Amino acid sequence: MAKSEAQIRNFYKQDIPPKTRRDHALQGRLHISQIENKIKCYEPDVASFIYQWEVEQPMSTLDIEITSRVQSAAARLFQSIGDLEAAKAFLEQFLSLKRATPTPVNTRRVIISRLADIYCELREYPKVTEILQPELEGSTAPDRASRLYRRLMLALMEANVGFGRSDAAYRVLKKTQDIAFPEPDNLHDELLHMRTLFGAARIAHMGSDRAEAVLRWRFALQEVERMHILKSTRGFTSAIGYLSMAHAQLSIGDRHGARHSWLIGAAVLKSEICEFWIPVASTVWLREIATDVHKSEGWSLRIMLPGGRPDLTWP
Repeated sequence: MAKSEAQIRNFYKQDIPPKTRRDHALQGRLHISQIENKIKCYEPDVASFIYQWEVEQPMSTLDIEITSRVQSAAARLFQSIGDLEAAKAFLEQFLSLKRATPTPVNTRRVIISRLADIYCELREYPKVTEILQPELEGSTAPDRASRLYRRLMLALMEANVGFGRSDAAYRVLKKTQDIAFPEPDNLHDELLHMRTLFGAARIAHMGSDRAEAVLRWRFALQEVERMHILKSTRGFTSAIGYLSMAHAQLSIGDRHGARHSWLIGAAVLKSEICEFWIPVASTVWLREIATDVHKSEGWSLRIMLPGGRPDLTWP
């Protein structure tokens, strides 16, 4: 992120004014990259920074796409601090306004995939299937090899988990895994990869074979270590893996192993701010396993919340 920000700042230092509408729109793309960097770094000025780029009228197709992505970034800001209701309201309003305006397919799918994730966080699972069905039914063969299609499918998997349909969730996950995707080489791809592995582990966790769940959580933790960016910047992802594995270990009678895993995860949370980039993991899922573990063992968790809010102790 530091390298990305440095490259953008170096470009702006050249002070080259846009000569065409396309130049102005491309500066909008750079602006979106800066917004994403600021959100990931929890910079305090991100809210005021978002709308510093202004669209020119009349809007071109590229202008519409960039404006849509700026709006999506604003919702991402709310999501990054855990204000899920605000993120939902923002995305729903955006979609209702855009029904009268032609929106590029990929741009619409970015918004819908993010809204589907938020619905899963809030356990509004019928709404997930309602907005995903038209997008998935309208997907072509090239679409199914894209990152966006993968995000849509993972949201559908999450909805099936929420409905308690583990078999259906596994079938959706299997379809996603059967598609050959390149090795993750950026943060977005790494998070998608880990979201897929977490999904597989949670589906196993829902079943009766908790030993299989332990193996899947252990594999997910090994994969975090293999991810170049996540390994260096996302200790919170590992913490979720360790705490989840502890819950599964308790269910097979391995209290010693569970205590070890729990202490590792809890220690990470003392220095890592809570993140919401893998949907449900840090909200519905973490609360459920923390409550179960506290009931059986009396172990608690202290979580650092973003946005300057006081720490949270579960349960």
